[in-house]
Amino acid sequence: MKIGVFGGTFDPPHIGHLLIAQTVFESEHFERLIFVPANISPAKKNGDSSSPKTRLKMLEISLINNTNFEISDIEIKREGISYTVDTLEEFVNSSNIDKKDLFFLILVILIIIIIMMIISYFRQESCPLQQQ
Repeated sequence: MKIGVFGGTFDPPHIGHLLIAQTVFESEHFERLIFVPANISPAKKNGDSSSPKTRLKMLEISLINNTNFEISDIEIKREGISYTVDTLEEFVNSSNIDKKDLFFLILVILIIIIIMMIISYFRQESCPLQQQ
């Protein structure tokens, strides 16, 4: 069983999300592709996003006619900041999904954000602001 997990804020979900999901679903021969809207994204902690319930509803409407896709509200139910590692661990622990069958989709923009966060962290550690 090959299962894809597509996480994000989906604020709003758009045709780009759907095209990526369908393309990966078909090319990787997934049995299921699960959209997982974040409760609070670590990259968007400032509260500029729509509410989790609103984003979940928008995603439900976007996927209504696609039987290849499912939605999990696992991160919304968990509350707090949504971290991928926690979500994947919870999928494995709460279902009969084997780790080797679980694939996480990551977008290039997310990779860029992660790199920027790492650079920012190390700059703060090596060059702390001087007190005046």
